[in-house]
Amino acid sequence: MEPYPKSKALEFHGDAITLDASLPHNKVVFEPFVGVGPRSFFNLFSTGLGSGYEVVRKSADGKIVKWNEHGSKLRMQMLPTSYIERETDVADEFNQKLEKINGK
Repeated sequence: MEPYPKSKALEFHGDAITLDASLPHNKVVFEPFVGVGPRSFFNLFSTGLGSGYEVVRKSADGKIVKWNEHGSKLRMQMLPTSYIERETDVADEFNQKLEKINGK
């Protein structure tokens, strides 16, 4: 199982869960998820589903279409920053505006 970064699970259920696999075996170990989530999986690997463009892998006569490295493009646009960086920036901006309103 995996807690998301802001999860309060460990705080509320420390008697039953742990992040450390070497601790007592009577607790459920929470581990970070490594892999592709369900929505991202469809966007990255589906030939026609999700937000990615449609992928043609076979020609009309059923032959494999060769992949062209130079004509390829990203299936899914990634954001240049993590949500943590974006949240920090927005919180800083909010605090600056709040200070301006309060005359500090």
